[in-house]
Amino acid sequence: MPAIPAPGAPEPAPWPVWLTDERWSQLWQLLAAHDAPPHPYASETDARDLILALLYVSLTGGDWSGLPASAPPAPRVRAAAAHWQQLGLLDRMSAVLGLELFHP
Repeated sequence: MPAIPAPGAPEPAPWPVWLTDERWSQLWQLLAAHDAPPHPYASETDARDLILALLYVSLTGGDWSGLPASAPPAPRVRAAAAHWQQLGLLDRMSAVLGLELFHP
């Protein structure tokens, strides 16, 4: 029988990493302030999925082919990472997360 989550507990992500709403809010504000259109994402949810994919690769040390099936396609994640790296946002996101996001 699956465990019942505690009230207010975060919902699990479709892969084994997730962001708290507070941490996501910080990242979203950073993107809103420094990533002018055109964006590599279509919506806030899409941006969150791209960042979760980057976080997953950074935490596992894996490569793009190891992304979970529910993640955005690897070429989109790479393109978003390159875009954010060019803007200096990967370093800023890394500071918010307390770990280095990298663009393999």
